[in-house]
Amino acid sequence: MVKDSISMPAILRRLKMNWDHKVYLPESEKRIEHLRDVVAGRPIAILASGPSISELESRISELKGLDICWFGFNTFVHEKHILSKIGSQMDIYMDSCRENIPMTMPEILEFLERGYPNLFISTFCRNTFELLGDRFNLPGFINRYSQSLLFFYLASTCDVPSQENPLHFTEGNSLQMAIQIAVISGALKIVLFGADGGASSENRYYRQESYHGPVPYVAKLLQDTINHFNPVMPVSVQNTCEAYDIPVPVILNASMSSLYTPFPKCDYDTAFRVLKYV
Repeated sequence: MVKDSISMPAILRRLKMNWDHKVYLPESEKRIEHLRDVVAGRPIAILASGPSISELESRISELKGLDICWFGFNTFVHEKHILSKIGSQMDIYMDSCRENIPMTMPEILEFLERGYPNLFISTFCRNTFELLGDRFNLPGFINRYSQSLLFFYLASTCDVPSQENPLHFTEGNSLQMAIQIAVISGALKIVLFGADGGASSENRYYRQESYHGPVPYVAKLLQDTINHFNPVMPVSVQNTCEAYDIPVPVILNASMSSLYTPFPKCDYDTAFRVLKYV
């Protein structure tokens, strides 16, 4: 079977990308190649935390045995209650929230110790690891897990990423960053689960009682959707594809009532068909 893929190492070699930023990890070009190796041409399923992802929990058995790259962020709840049902684990995990990191670090360390190629994504912005305290040795952490780490940076402008700033992303929510990382990986199909963009009740997150991090107010979620995600995401995806000289992938949102507007919305039957057929 031929997997959907872009020859990312070859592309990176011919592009004049500026990786020489102190806010990136050293040799970030090689880290992008590792991202590419982890994804390995597979379709990517990004697991967001909107309540609609509960349908994935009840139907995940329909995806058993499929070669999907699972991409989670800010919580391992999806892995425990959804992926475990089909014997799968996350391939990519991202946590760039300084308030969240102290609660998820034990799980991040366990994730990085697993015996398969995976990737942890974060950032130096806002001193992300500061709240872990003096007992956490950030240089030691980076040294030990170096080949499985990729750090981006945030910018207040909408002209990134670019060849000059290939891992600068426009400020926004975690889903925005996850989508751009998925695009950079060269995957041609990306499906979003739980990308609701807000909630009409106090149940704002999937299995909210198990969520480690701070739960924002409904108004804050709507503000992020309207003021950041919806206007910025189309530009960010276009910038990413132009900077890395790759085609715009198919990005579907498996949340029919989602308030996010940049990507086509579809039901779970359609999302599953996209993931099943390459």
